[in-house]
Amino acid sequence: MKDYTSLCRIDKDQNGVEGIPLKLIIVLVILAITLPLIWKGLESYDRSQTESNLISEIEFLSINIKQVYLNGMGNAVDVNVDFANGMMTKIDWVKIGDSIQGIWSSIQYKLSYKSSDYVLIKDPNIPFGNISNSVFGPLRVASGKHTIHLECKEGIDFDSDGTEDMYVEVSRVE
Repeated sequence: MKDYTSLCRIDKDQNGVEGIPLKLIIVLVILAITLPLIWKGLESYDRSQTESNLISEIEFLSINIKQVYLNGMGNAVDVNVDFANGMMTKIDWVKIGDSIQGIWSSIQYKLSYKSSDYVLIKDPNIPFGNISNSVFGPLRVASGKHTIHLECKEGIDFDSDGTEDMYVEVSRVE
């Protein structure tokens, strides 16, 4: 008959009792040092990817705004955009256009971790925005998928020269 007591090293070797907790403490110390670094790296990557994807969607929208404007009065198109949140980074809002007194040729956005920023649409500077209750202003949307209707119209004097100018009306398709 075999003696199985020799297989149990804890009974025979007292170092085994001290060795396991010491190894666990060393592993936990290493994890405590590296996990915050890994987390910050992932968070930074998520922030840059979310903002990069958002700007890409804004540039796609701006190309369509230019195309509608340059094709002239009555031209219209529906554009599908996806302002997708990241895993850790949220998109608070996107404002398409602005008031007549503001920067009416811009798309502003706000991410959860920083103050608002904007993308200017130039060459040419195109007035665009939403008309709500006969007031020209921005179309504010939250994160997610949206269908945006763009239509070239005339009827507002943006440059105060006494004549009505063309602009792109921006509205959300429900």
